[in-house]
Amino acid sequence: MKFILNRDPDNRYQHSLTFSVYNALLHQNIVAVNFNKVIGNNGSPIVEANLLAERDLVTTQADLIRFLPSLTYKFKL
Repeated sequence: MKFILNRDPDNRYQHSLTFSVYNALLHQNIVAVNFNKVIGNNGSPIVEANLLAERDLVTTQADLIRFLPSLTYKFKL
């Protein structure tokens, strides 16, 4: 959304204000995927003592910021 702040469009100086939103639909932007971590009941990973035991492959992921607003002011001569 862009707002032009000039009252006179032929003015020498031009001002504008832009509002934008990054990731407005709240998609998960995955930046890292880790394998073979077991997550406990409190949400923290558990480090097992017996690493040779067969377990199912468990994946965990870390995502970036989901919603980021931005406000930009532009001044032109």
